[in-house]
Amino acid sequence: PGPLGDAEIIALAIDAVRSFGLGPSDFRVRVSDRRVLAELLAGLGLDETQAAVAYQVLDKFGRVPREVSVGKLRDAAVGPDAINRLLELSGVRTWEAFREAAGALGGALGAGEPLRRTLAALEAMGLAAYLDLDLTVVRGLAYYTGTVFELFDARGELRAICGGGRYDNLLQALGGVDLPALGFGLGDVVLTELLRDRGLVPGEQSSIDVFLAGISEEDAPEVLALAHELRDAGMRVEYALSPQPLGKQLRLADARNARLAVVLGPDERARGELVVKDLVAKTQSAVPRDAVAPRLLETLRG
Repeated sequence: PGPLGDAEIIALAIDAVRSFGLGPSDFRVRVSDRRVLAELLAGLGLDETQAAVAYQVLDKFGRVPREVSVGKLRDAAVGPDAINRLLELSGVRTWEAFREAAGALGGALGAGEPLRRTLAALEAMGLAAYLDLDLTVVRGLAYYTGTVFELFDARGELRAICGGGRYDNLLQALGGVDLPALGFGLGDVVLTELLRDRGLVPGEQSSIDVFLAGISEEDAPEVLALAHELRDAGMRVEYALSPQPLGKQLRLADARNARLAVVLGPDERARGELVVKDLVAKTQSAVPRDAVAPRLLETLRG
């Protein structure tokens, strides 16, 4: 646990999104820390009730009109000086700017040391171009205890792509295990929207290598044995889980984007061979049963 762990999990989120071809002009990582926010609000003189309102306001900052945010703070009896400082802090985007803005606010700088080290670690990893310090990132769930972060598209047109942080007390609260933890959730729908907008949606790829098609129910034991053998050899293998006509099985193989199909029936078993169909090259050949695994591997690797 600690800043390096926080940096690792944020880097993992960044790298997961980067792997689709997205760069710093496509998405940003907004990083904050609940410990820093708590110290800032205490330094501004907010009591527990006012702090709860401030968290809600910060969490929605930028998504609602500024006057609405100010109105909610005023309704909670937050003074004008504190409101102005909150608005100032909401615009901070670098550690240097934070240090200057928060220097007079109690223990905020000390509470921010883990955040500073997390940001420094991410910069050392070469990920500085993706990072924004953003104190409006709160994460609405109350179980967060430290670093919090969210990934957004750089144009600000979509909801958060990803969000997470540190929740050191959650496992103890739920299961009695005192184990610090952190993690994140990633929204596949929002990510897909961003990829589609940038023309980066991956092409459809095969999820399996080989589809096994038995002609009769009596072929089922051989299908199962061959499936296990091919999987042991490192191939991704599927077969129909209920009796189906051969044509329907081969259509299923096409739908699953299988590269190869292996057909076996009573005649093939009697001859000690199988029919291998290359569904890409549109060819087929008879292969001795004991040579089928090497032949399939050769085709897949070729």
